Amino acid sequence: MDDTQMDATGIILWTWLAYTHSIPICYMAEKGFIKEGKMQPWKKDLQQLAKRENVYCKLSGMVLRASWDNWRQQDFSPYMEAVLEMFGPERLMFGSDWPVCTAVVSYGQFLGIVSGFVNTLSPTEQAKIMGLNAAKFYDLEI
Repeated sequence: MDDTQMDATGIILWTWLAYTHSIPICYMAEKGFIKEGKMQPWKKDLQQLAKRENVYCKLSGMVLRASWDNWRQQDFSPYMEAVLEMFGPERLMFGSDWPVCTAVVSYGQFLGIVSGFVNTLSPTEQAKIMGLNAAKFYDLEI
């Protein structure tokens, strides 16, 4: 099976799951396009999943998909903006990606990347993305 078939199979599987379960998409379903500075086909594929109201997206894993030695905070902005547009603040969740992220950055640096992005949103939207959505998704009491 080639990469195109694997991508199509993954989309079909995720679409089926999205009809039957609430699912989180980790790492923003990003497969290295940040490092290349590309948006497609990632954005087009993710838009299909974002149509399902029970699919959430985690703001996580970005630093692992970027150039480890040469990333800048602004490298991540177009991707975070895209998932915000697709999922809205109601279905985005901060994902710490700790301890895996420490291969590239400290936890504080990763938190800063996401916080720097969401700080332009309303306090209510920030609270949703930074914790309330995860509590709702995972049925946690806070």
